[in-house]
Amino acid sequence: MNINIHSRGIIYSISRELYESDESFYQRSWFIVNKKPDSNESFKKIEKLSFIWRNHTIFGMSYSPSIIKQIEIV
Repeated sequence: MNINIHSRGIIYSISRELYESDESFYQRSWFIVNKKPDSNESFKKIEKLSFIWRNHTIFGMSYSPSIIKQIEIV
């Protein structure tokens, strides 16, 4: 499943993982959109970080401070 979100004149097409819950998918999608990627390259980077964000924020997984900093900076 994909979702298309239109924000600030850009359409973001975000793919859902096979076993990802609806709630987790929507929260992760908005994480991506709120980071305002403005190119395919920045979208791909933020999309990868969105999985780490989800695992940390929703599932309570621990990551090193340097990885958490990447989530906050982007």
